[in-house]
Parts: sequence; structure tokens; C-alpha cells
Amino acid sequence: MSAEETAALEKAGKLPTAKFDAKGVPTITIPKNDAPAGLTVQVLTEGTGAVLAATDNISAFYTGWTWSDGRSLTRLMTAAKPLHSASSRLFPVGPKG
Repeated sequence: MSAEETAALEKAGKLPTAKFDAKGVPTITIPKNDAPAGLTVQVLTEGTGAVLAATDNISAFYTGWTWSDGRSLTRLMTAAKPLHSASSRLFPVGPKG
């Protein structure tokens, strides 16, 4: 989906919202509507570092939820160690910056 389509969904309250605790661990609230038909990318916190290149390596804590029931798919946000990977493996369509 385009940035404009994503912004319209967000404005209409049709995208999940995230709140972060003092340690940066998110709580996600899934809206009651159906999920968007296409892939939607929503920036929660804009980074201030350099833009990733496909050859860069990253360290990241991440998590995900199902839309249908709000169930957490991963628990890596609370893991002691972050995921280490090449950005090209995590962002196969290319990093967005």
C-alpha cells in the first residue's frame, strides 16, 4: 500500500496502535475492523541513524501479532539478546530507511 493509503487507514483508526513501556517493550491494540488487503508499513518511531544498505548488518529486537486475535507471534522483545542479521535477509524488498 502507498504511504497515502496507510496514512488514511491510520487517520480512520483502522491500523493497530502501539504503546511502549519504560523498557521500550510494545503493547499492541488491534482494531475491530478487518486487516488491510495489502501490505502496509507504518513507522512507529522514526530512526535518526544512517539509512541501511542491503549489505549492512543489524541488531534488532522485534515482535509481531496476529490481526484476528491480537496474539503475540514472537517474544524476542523480552529476550536477553537481539536478533543479528544482514538487512537484506530481513528486508527482501529493500530497506525503507
